[in-house]
Amino acid sequence: MSVIVLQNSDDRLYQQFLSIQNFCNQISLCCHDEEVIIDFSEVTFVHPFYILCLSAVLDHFNTNSKMHLRFDDLPSSVSTYLDLIKFPYGLRPDEYHDWQETLNHYVGKTYLPILNFPSHYKYIELRNSFLSHVNHLINTRLHPTTELFSAISYLISEITDNIVDHSGVDRGWLTVQYYEHKSFFDICIADSGRTIHGSYLFNGIVHGSETESVVAALNGKSTKSPERGRGIPTSVSMIVEGLRGNILMVSGGAFLANTKIFDSQIKLPGTFFVLRLPIEVSGFQYSKYIY
Repeated sequence: MSVIVLQNSDDRLYQQFLSIQNFCNQISLCCHDEEVIIDFSEVTFVHPFYILCLSAVLDHFNTNSKMHLRFDDLPSSVSTYLDLIKFPYGLRPDEYHDWQETLNHYVGKTYLPILNFPSHYKYIELRNSFLSHVNHLINTRLHPTTELFSAISYLISEITDNIVDHSGVDRGWLTVQYYEHKSFFDICIADSGRTIHGSYLFNGIVHGSETESVVAALNGKSTKSPERGRGIPTSVSMIVEGLRGNILMVSGGAFLANTKIFDSQIKLPGTFFVLRLPIEVSGFQYSKYIY
């Protein structure tokens, strides 16, 4: 069976989510142990967030259905770019012994490759070292203010920690893209795990729908204790109010757009974040949101 990757050159993040949903709809029809041809013949350009999500979705279906993937009709320009960003498996620090040297090749570029990090607790030191190096590369390329860099580090740490603590899967996904002429950058983080709603259910907390679970998370209701659970509301407040950026998230069938939450026609296997942040922000105080 062939699965067609749609062309999507639209910068609007919701449109990219729709393209990802189209891909999920197609690949979900494939059978166990079937050869699946991923057809890129219509593609001349891919957004980093789009291709990161495709990687996570492919990994999810490949792991659960044991598909045999084949990539066909890759235009040369697209093929070169996909090789550079290490699609579809990503740069895995637990498998690449020279991952630091490999990452350093991206110094000065406007993007990082697809980063596929282990989320098991036994890899905590390796994961922290890996993400610290990612933060260093972001700082070197963007030269953000101290306040903005603190926010970037916090947001990456908070969302990746949630993957470790709540997703129930072995790996998480991350990439960064800098749009120099548009003065913003995207941080994209994904997992193909149990979703926010699934995490509540796993911990014996029942909400009426996936949307209600995301509302609970945004209101600070933790799956662990009353003292926990401030990560998502703090992150949203920091991005929307402090940095005047945007955060979009799909978790299962629930959609978060800044502070608005609603049921969506998009339903993805896991939780997918994209943070769109400005390069320059005036008046932002990191301590206002953390302490």
